[in-house]
Amino acid sequence: MASPQIGRVESKEYYSWMRGHHAYKDIFKPVIGTSLTLQREPENAKDPHAVAIVEDTGRIVGHIPLALSRIVLSFLKRANHKATAEICGKRINRGSGLGLELPVIYKIYGERKYLDRLDELIHGSETAKRALREKDEGILIDGQKKRKSTKRDKDSLKKQKK
Repeated sequence: MASPQIGRVESKEYYSWMRGHHAYKDIFKPVIGTSLTLQREPENAKDPHAVAIVEDTGRIVGHIPLALSRIVLSFLKRANHKATAEICGKRINRGSGLGLELPVIYKIYGERKYLDRLDELIHGSETAKRALREKDEGILIDGQKKRKSTKRDKDSLKKQKK
């Protein structure tokens, strides 16, 4: 019996966050440019759909955002599909009870038709889209943090004008 034909592997990038850094900050010191592996974590007690971010040693150092986990998890279940997270900025606390996060670039590898479907699912879900970030959001540029303005920023600006 012939094995199934696997198409050419391509990739897509998504700018997002590595969640849970506050829980791992004592054992993991992030370095910009480090590439980590995404791995399914079905034994996770809090979320059976969790996707962990792991070092080469297999040690978990964070997780992908919950809003992306189910979509990415189903993608990673296919043979020949994999994903990495490249650290691209310093840790940040954006508030809202999210704890310390790291800006990352998720690089997803697989067959084109499945990458296209992944893209449709991510961009077709308002919840998943909110887990993405602008390319430079949260990144330190010339010592200044560049990010989208929030409702709090707009409210603060209104108060200053009064």
